[in-house]
Amino acid sequence: MAFELINSTLFAIHLLVVNVASAAPIFCIYLERRASRSDDFANRLGIQIAKAAVGMLVLGSMLGLTIGLLGWLQGRTLYVEVLPRFSWKIFWGITEIFFSLICMGIYIAMWRRTVQERRRVFVHRTLAILAASNLLYHFPPLFGVMTYVAEHVNHFEDSISISVFRGLAYSQNAFPMTVHFFLATFSVSGIFVMARASVLKSNGEADEESRRSIYRGSARVALAATALQVIVGTWVLVSSDPWQQPPYSPRY
Repeated sequence: MAFELINSTLFAIHLLVVNVASAAPIFCIYLERRASRSDDFANRLGIQIAKAAVGMLVLGSMLGLTIGLLGWLQGRTLYVEVLPRFSWKIFWGITEIFFSLICMGIYIAMWRRTVQERRRVFVHRTLAILAASNLLYHFPPLFGVMTYVAEHVNHFEDSISISVFRGLAYSQNAFPMTVHFFLATFSVSGIFVMARASVLKSNGEADEESRRSIYRGSARVALAATALQVIVGTWVLVSSDPWQQPPYSPRY
């Protein structure tokens, strides 16, 4: 019981932090754009959000490893057993994490000059997009396919090829969950930006107006993503039929 409670709590925290790590860089572009218009509040908030995205990615990675270890200690070896089938994808997954960290590290280092001197704005924003899209493109499909293969392990060969992986990633067994996670990242990140803005010190009426404007913008994104989850959530439930056969299997 204690293991279950700890594991569930860690998993919930893990989901929250990786959501922020995945979409916060996109919100940074919005804040950087405001900062370039002499918005000091957005400038200070943007650099905080960028640094938080890096910290959340590191924390999320550590929590993921911890959750995996706890599962192994509990005897849940099914997912461990399918890992060798995705060895090539896991290797690239590790490199993708470091790639995103490097992109955000350079992004943070360039922040002040980009805001003040408007130099290399395209490069600066591209780094944020790469950091976010890299995580969103790689990990949700990976874990969706791994979960499906683990639950239908006898239907697959010992190694999952690239073509089989892509077929599963865009099938009804994994793709709805990928879309669900994508929307969740913007919902959670929007709320995170609002929370950080609420505790950031205000230096006057201009900062208060900026805070309110950022609230509105972030809230709209979070609300829109959450509203879409009603449709996507239904899609996930409909596609999660435990009796369905694998639509794409190398043995067929």
